Amino acid sequence: MEVILRNIATNNWLFLSLLGIGFCMVIAKRLNEATFNLFFKSDLLKSYLAEKERLKFNFNTADIFLVTSALLIIYNIFKIYQPRLNINLSPLELTLLSTGVLISKMVFEVFIGYLSNSIKQLKLYAVTKAGALVFSTLICFPFFIVYHLNDDLSQNFISVVLILFVMINLAIIGFQVYKERNTLLPHWFYFILYICSLEIAPIIIGLYWYKF
Repeated sequence: MEVILRNIATNNWLFLSLLGIGFCMVIAKRLNEATFNLFFKSDLLKSYLAEKERLKFNFNTADIFLVTSALLIIYNIFKIYQPRLNINLSPLELTLLSTGVLISKMVFEVFIGYLSNSIKQLKLYAVTKAGALVFSTLICFPFFIVYHLNDDLSQNFISVVLILFVMINLAIIGFQVYKERNTLLPHWFYFILYICSLEIAPIIIGLYWYKF
């Protein structure tokens, strides 16, 4: 299994995706250095989210490149673990599938937002998730480069990096949810509905898929 994973991890698509991540980061920094630098403040994206709220949660071109880099890092993770998932998706198929899932989640989020009359909070949550993905990508990107270029590293190395990637996301999102707890409590039913249906359920399905 280790040999199979190593062969997958060094194919051209993964190498190109790593180049793409670096390219997206460089372009994002050139387009909006002020926004890019907000990710390097040690405040769990507090400054970044405050700036986004000031701009009414509008995404600029730099944000698009940063989110693209995050999606590419997720593609790397998927390809590394693809042999264990026992599926074979081309980059185009994976892109279409990911886009479909993201659009479906977005539609459902807007629906819940209108039901609970909390569009602003939902936008903040969406920006928080996107920011957390970008921040964790910036932190973990060097480790992915080391893994792809060093054949002597075991699969445990990338597993630790994946755990770090997930924990960073959970920490940032959890901090923001706690900060907005007074706003969320009156709509606890819709919040739990969203968490169970679109956050927890996909993870459980993915783990079941991974196991079998």
